[in-house]
Amino acid sequence: MLSELASTEQGLKNPEAEARLAAVGANLVGHAPGSSVARELLDRANNPLNLLLIALAGVSYRALGFVPLPAPPTRCKMWFVRFSYLRSASLLA
Repeated sequence: MLSELASTEQGLKNPEAEARLAAVGANLVGHAPGSSVARELLDRANNPLNLLLIALAGVSYRALGFVPLPAPPTRCKMWFVRFSYLRSASLLA
């Protein structure tokens, strides 16, 4: 393999390395230009499922208005709900 690349285990000699650098160029990884945050959001919103969800959210807001979420139950309320369920299910005598 080294003979195919015209190299040795120690690497290329300076004149050969300079000649290859001039002929081929530097060994750099190319980077695509980054897109802006606005472009990313537009690209993601352009998905048909996302467009449907946005449209349905708009229809829901128009029909119902803003409906705040209820507060999460406290530990006491959660215990009461569990106890009343067990009692109604006749699991407790």
